[in-house]
Amino acid sequence: MFEIPGAEELTRFTVSAIAALQAEANTEYQALLGETTEENVTRDKLDRLKALRDFANDSQAEVDGRRARSAELAEFQAAPEETPAAEAEVTEETPAAVEESLTAAAPVVTTTTTTTPVVTVNLSDISGGVSNTSAADVLALPNYGAIVAAADVPGYATGQKLDGIDEMAKAFVARTNGYAAHRGASGVRMEHQVAMIRREYPKEYQVFGQSELDDTKTIEGIIDESKLPGGSLVAATKMRRDALTAAGMQSLTAAVAWCAPSTTIYDTCLQITTDGIADFPEVQATRGGIRHNQGIEFDGIFGDGTGFFNYTEAQIISGVTKPCLTYPEYVSTFIRGALASSAHQINMLQIAAVVTGSTAVDLTAGSGAFLGDGSVVSQIYSAVEMAIVDIKYRLRLQRSASLEVKMPFWVLAQMRADWIRRNATSDPNLADAVINNWFATRGAVVDFVYDWQDAFSSAGVGPGADTPIKALPTQLVFLVYPSGTWVRAVSDVITLNSVYDSTKLASNQLTQLFTETGWKMLRMCTTSRAYTVNICPSGESGAQRVSAGTITC
Repeated sequence: MFEIPGAEELTRFTVSAIAALQAEANTEYQALLGETTEENVTRDKLDRLKALRDFANDSQAEVDGRRARSAELAEFQAAPEETPAAEAEVTEETPAAVEESLTAAAPVVTTTTTTTPVVTVNLSDISGGVSNTSAADVLALPNYGAIVAAADVPGYATGQKLDGIDEMAKAFVARTNGYAAHRGASGVRMEHQVAMIRREYPKEYQVFGQSELDDTKTIEGIIDESKLPGGSLVAATKMRRDALTAAGMQSLTAAVAWCAPSTTIYDTCLQITTDGIADFPEVQATRGGIRHNQGIEFDGIFGDGTGFFNYTEAQIISGVTKPCLTYPEYVSTFIRGALASSAHQINMLQIAAVVTGSTAVDLTAGSGAFLGDGSVVSQIYSAVEMAIVDIKYRLRLQRSASLEVKMPFWVLAQMRADWIRRNATSDPNLADAVINNWFATRGAVVDFVYDWQDAFSSAGVGPGADTPIKALPTQLVFLVYPSGTWVRAVSDVITLNSVYDSTKLASNQLTQLFTETGWKMLRMCTTSRAYTVNICPSGESGAQRVSAGTITC
């Protein structure tokens, strides 16, 4: 049961923490209201509903008061000193005015008379037309989320905002320190929630599962590429890549174009990152010398993937036993790595779900098979354009429509290997920008991803295996579908729990880390295809023929 803080206690919380408390209170309020009828209503239930509603009003009043005082302060900060009259007409924004506009763009909490508050954000800065879109707008990816402490964590108030992963690690240690008292006892197992990473998406990115019509309308708005900068996914992707390049940033795999909230709502370090996660439009579904370690490689946490699991709701309800992944002594480092590794494991499952939900098309053999010279560049571009043309004809799409393409990241190396071996190549580098522009000419927006057709997703076969590979794959599977066909629905909370199990004492596994979240890939449109094509980085093209001593595939 949600512990309602008093009105005087709210002053200790940040606005984000209050929003997290409001979301928790709203969950209980809606559940209690839904289960209460004229036949089972009691005074206790009515009092609880009133207390939750009063909390919504009190917390909203606290937030509104802070914002009003901040706005008043901004007016004083922005007020000019004595200025000649002729200069008073200057219309350029002052630094204070810019600061105020940025503050105003932060999440604003609003309330209605029937429910507790929902976090909403003005999205006009990232979804406007190309004429009103600056480089800063294109580079800005919204990051709607907060890490908050769970109940009964020593030294932390319920719902208190935690300042990043380091603070989360401190909370984890504070919660698990008490387990020492149980060492030596048998048959003891405890699990406590330590923290929650709350996804606080604006209302425009939320579906509530109450009305198919309303939820469909929301998702249709999210996947409408005409609302993206430049009016299309191809244009928006190019604008973002150009802006990233101009800013001196890597412009290939970071070029997320969908105006969906960032999936990375925690910071990562080490050599493990969340780069290469598939880009999908996304919605929130509510309901000494020196003794040191040398860091953690991805497979140091991920291993063979058995430390992670994927269960259906029915399995969870049935009480299925969840496997746990133990952690080293460097808690903060490991929590970062574990969260990033978990993101990759989920990414692997999500891509696999999209592949399963797509029509398989084999271009490698059979009657009427795809005709090509076998080279990587020729095969891939020709196959992708053929697929796009076919789908456009099938659906009678607008000829300028964007289609999304997903490919494994390693294919870029194969394309460059093939290109540099060609005769009289004008530019042997085949830069990322060139590759992407060639795809864009064909109406394709390509997402180069990890966690697909590699050693971690293919039983140890492919790039990333424990034993170094000697060649990259010579067969490629790529996905093609009209933009917005696939949408990722995610739950509103990622939980972080500590686990103590006395049966693990024999192996010194005293505490464990457990995280949990929920997701579902939604196919919103009819056509999605997974094409398989052979590729060979020989440099062979046109009428050339492979001769003795050259590369064969």
